[in-house]
Amino acid sequence: MSNIAYVRVSTAEQNEQRQIEALKRHNIDKWFIEKVSGKDTNRSKLKDMLDYIREDDTVYIHDFSRLARSTKDLLEIVELLNAKKVHLVSNKENLDTSTPTGKLMLTMIAAINEFERQNLLDDVIKTGTALDCGVSSELLKNIFWNKAPLHDGAVIVRKGRIVGAGCMLPLSGNVNLSRDLGMRHRAGIGMSEHSDAVVVIVSEETGSISAAVGGMLKRHLAPETLERLLRNELLNDKQEEKKGNQIPLLGLLMGQGKKEEGEQL
Repeated sequence: MSNIAYVRVSTAEQNEQRQIEALKRHNIDKWFIEKVSGKDTNRSKLKDMLDYIREDDTVYIHDFSRLARSTKDLLEIVELLNAKKVHLVSNKENLDTSTPTGKLMLTMIAAINEFERQNLLDDVIKTGTALDCGVSSELLKNIFWNKAPLHDGAVIVRKGRIVGAGCMLPLSGNVNLSRDLGMRHRAGIGMSEHSDAVVVIVSEETGSISAAVGGMLKRHLAPETLERLLRNELLNDKQEEKKGNQIPLLGLLMGQGKKEEGEQL
């Protein structure tokens, strides 16, 4: 009977230390740590962990999103754990599947989380102006021009189209955030905490690029690093196979070509 930890961050630049510190109290016997997107379950350390576990082991995670980004993937992983008679404990959700209540709550929380993520995006769009248009550098420059009526807010891109502008994002409730972070960055982190959105933040003062995913902020990104992060988080494997022949994601935003039909951002 072993205590096993699974830790995941989305990119090589992100720091997994916060998750590790939070899980140390469980007297972990074996750690599985990887830096890879959670867009699907095709992850080497996840597979290693699932092969390693034995009956009566307990797997510890920081939160559901570290294990899976979708309800379907999460429940499939839990079914594998159950088949091996392995328990799952999630710190953030305070859930232990070794108990009958924990098993019931897992299914309920997973379903509610997915509903709330979709619902939150819809609610955020309602705080601004609903749009339905393609992504182009010219349009983005006009929206964010400092005298434009929609510049003071976020643009929401869904399935390759701008669906909202001038939208207000929820502020993060994380009291441990650096004091030098302004409202723009705190709102970006807050949005990523409560949805599966990838939030890109550009400093109005310095032009520095940051990105928030799953409540974690990566600052001072080079364009190529941001593009890699966006590909990891937003493209599925089939789209990744085609990327050599596609216009770069950042190139699309900067107006370097036309978007192919069916391509998603």
